[in-house]
Amino acid sequence: MNEDGSDLVQITESPGFEGYPVWSPDGTKLAFQSVVAGESEVITLDPETGETVNLTHTPGFEDVPSWSPDGSQLAFYRVGEDWEIFRVDADGANQVNLTNHPALDAFPSWSPLGPIAFYSNRDGDWEIYVMEPDGSNVRRLTHSPGFDAYPSFSRDGSKILFHSHRLSGEEGGGDIFIMDADGSNQRPLIVSPGEDSDPCWCSASDRFVFSSDRDGDYEIFIVNIDGSGLTQLTHNTVSDIEPDCWEPGH
Repeated sequence: MNEDGSDLVQITESPGFEGYPVWSPDGTKLAFQSVVAGESEVITLDPETGETVNLTHTPGFEDVPSWSPDGSQLAFYRVGEDWEIFRVDADGANQVNLTNHPALDAFPSWSPLGPIAFYSNRDGDWEIYVMEPDGSNVRRLTHSPGFDAYPSFSRDGSKILFHSHRLSGEEGGGDIFIMDADGSNQRPLIVSPGEDSDPCWCSASDRFVFSSDRDGDYEIFIVNIDGSGLTQLTHNTVSDIEPDCWEPGH
């Protein structure tokens, strides 16, 4: 759909669940999670030709793809005895486990400048971390007793949006926060009685999309980075979640 919610077009048709769509940097491919017959895989789709490529081909549960800055690779996480973050070539070759940790590591977001953000409970609480594309130099960015998750790098790599329960507690709705890429200057952006989640940057870091159940069910919203111009894009009785935002030239 367009950024005003118009021209909604269905681009996948599957008997199973499909989610976490993310456009390639050049806007020509869409990567997403696809669950069919109990198997969850990471798939890429060329919307022009309809050609799909299964990147994972494993009995595990793969989810949340994120493209490298040049579109040649993707990161994703795999659920098994633990959760690990992997890197794979865009043709499905050369899968590499980046985290190799007994804790749960999930939801990678690949920065345009190179590092990969993710969330993990490796220190006893759900916090946001970053690492290099080879899995080295893991750094913890958040230090909050609440649930911090779902990082999303800005298009210039200088900021990270994320979801947090630090204001509402574990039983309350989560809010959307922003911080510098080094973890400094953490502050709330979107606070409401509902659950605001799945933030994703648009264009040149001046807007972002997110999902929220503030009106009773999950819908997609778009807002300026200063919190102004909040606009609801979807209006359905079913849940609309996990948005991605891409514009030509960005």
